[in-house]
Amino acid sequence: MSRGFSLVEVMVALFIMVLSLVALTRLYIASVDAEAYSEALTFADILAQEKLHSLMLLPVDSASLASAWYTDTNNPLRMNGKAFWRFWLVRDDKPGSKEISVYVCWNERKRHGARNFSSPGDLDSSTCPSIKIRGWVTR
Repeated sequence: MSRGFSLVEVMVALFIMVLSLVALTRLYIASVDAEAYSEALTFADILAQEKLHSLMLLPVDSASLASAWYTDTNNPLRMNGKAFWRFWLVRDDKPGSKEISVYVCWNERKRHGARNFSSPGDLDSSTCPSIKIRGWVTR
């Protein structure tokens, strides 16, 4: 009866260990990507909510709420070292009411293209991740 492991048994064990390490590494990378996206999404939401809230405090007949596409003059905004671009679209809704849509976009490891966009369609056709929130101002 022999003692120890045969070369085939050692090779099979090493192969299983390598496969396990590759799987764990891929899982770790996916986890890091998901965490980075989640953090960026949270910052984008904060920036969008902040702007929407400040616009909703204005009177409905304010010059700052004229129907148009607006680009934040401070673009790109920085949060935790990451650049974000913020825009908003004001539209007349019903008489005495305005609809405000605030957009925030950013670059990500696999998707780029964030910049100052000239319209909502221009933003929608880009590959960068973005969010949109809406609110209304009424008399």
